[in-house]
Amino acid sequence: MSGLLLCGKTTDRPFYVKEAELNVYSMEELCYFIYNNVYMIGQDFFDDSLLKFIEDELELINTVKKLKDQRFRQEPAASMIKTVLDGCSYYSEAEKESLLNELKGLENMSLWEKMKMRADLMAEGGRLNRAEELYKKAISKVSLMKDTNLTASLWNNLGVVHAKQFLFSEALSCFKRAYDMVKDDEYRINLVSMAILMNNEESLEDIMTQYQITEDVIERHRYAIQLAQKETGEEKRVHKIMEKLTYGSDMELSEFYKNSDDIIDMWKKEYREQIR
Repeated sequence: MSGLLLCGKTTDRPFYVKEAELNVYSMEELCYFIYNNVYMIGQDFFDDSLLKFIEDELELINTVKKLKDQRFRQEPAASMIKTVLDGCSYYSEAEKESLLNELKGLENMSLWEKMKMRADLMAEGGRLNRAEELYKKAISKVSLMKDTNLTASLWNNLGVVHAKQFLFSEALSCFKRAYDMVKDDEYRINLVSMAILMNNEESLEDIMTQYQITEDVIERHRYAIQLAQKETGEEKRVHKIMEKLTYGSDMELSEFYKNSDDIIDMWKKEYREQIR
């Protein structure tokens, strides 16, 4: 592969990749996006609009014919990814083989686990509306399958997305759903943080009672939020707290408190420097 993105045929009418909110103008650019964002790509990525772009704008008739045949046979996304990558010479055979081997590791994952992975990547990349759409779609299907752990994780991560959208009431509802399903420390951390950010004492008291959350836990969270409010602007304050909400990682409660103390120390240092 070249260090530069050298393109063959380009078009003045690009294809809009909604997963990444960008335009691609050539087959090389499309391949580059797919290769570097492969976990975002499912069968639904290869829809009529993409095939029309490849056929009408890039004039790769044989590639489109093969993709249509693969869609008809309902072949996995990995096969269709290989077809697109074969549509130009941007990646070597060794690079394509390496990517396909990586995709084989996903074969044992369910469709909804893959969708969650895609949604997580969208959320972490700041594409919140697309992440919200995928989480809700996955929840509607997984709930019927009685997969409690996966459903709880989806609700938690949807809550994080809503929090970053400043939809605090919706976020709190999602965190409650997650914690009601699975009594996970992560979900409780997110639940408490959001309850405090909403600044509704009655709601906070209800949550403390319902979920047996101690005053000590509340004060740790409240102290961090108060410092952030004092030492940064409103938008930065909320975003710093949002960074502590987790997308289903394996963080232990003790690690959360340590990270919180580290951030508090950082804010104190920043504040002291500001008032010198």
